[in-house]
Amino acid sequence: MPRYVVDRLAEALDMKLGRALSRCRVLVLGLAYKKNVPDIRESPSLKLIELIEARGGEAAFHDPHVQSIPATREYLCFKGRASTPLTEEMVRGFDAVLLATDHDDVDYASIAAWSPLIVDTRNVFGRMGIAADHIVKA
Repeated sequence: MPRYVVDRLAEALDMKLGRALSRCRVLVLGLAYKKNVPDIRESPSLKLIELIEARGGEAAFHDPHVQSIPATREYLCFKGRASTPLTEEMVRGFDAVLLATDHDDVDYASIAAWSPLIVDTRNVFGRMGIAADHIVKA
């Protein structure tokens, strides 16, 4: 699944913004394995970050339940990366938001207003009735 999602992200960046993933900054929204918990064991978000960076993109994350990435066996190089604040200025500084975990305490309407491109793997925006050309399902 992570490879498909990153392929979809790369395709959307090219089609919607005319940019290659290798020249983009991506905010992965949600690091936890499932919504509303701090558990990152077996989280696909770590693989998503790895794949984005392997393609030359820059990746950061925001998770209200994970302040920084702890040491993990497979992703030791990510240890200590801090969660990016979810402010308008920060979100606008990214080329895309990749929604990976749909935590309840995130202001999705604001993200839809601030981000030039959203790749939604959880259909959060669809469930909320937020539809726009810059929101892509994956």
